[in-house]
Amino acid sequence: MCAAAALGLAASAPAAGQEPPPDGLSAGRWVLQPLFVVGFTSDDNLFRTSPDSASPRVSDRAFESDGTLTAVLPFRNSRFWVDLGATYRDYQKTKLT
Repeated sequence: MCAAAALGLAASAPAAGQEPPPDGLSAGRWVLQPLFVVGFTSDDNLFRTSPDSASPRVSDRAFESDGTLTAVLPFRNSRFWVDLGATYRDYQKTKLT
């Protein structure tokens, strides 16, 4: 509740002929839009066969998380925005027997 009050989440009505402000957290004239996405993929490479037994099948897994903060400045019937994002990827291989 304190964070919401500090960021000034009061919604203002758009003027006639202007589009409504974008969704997000109001911070003065700017609107902040945070986004966080997490994903996980696993594959056992079932159809990958190796000609020799010295190199067995290998399973792989991937974990990925993305975080982005977009700052939008609406003006007239336009918008100016700035994105700041970071991605973390963890890729692992596992030998299958």
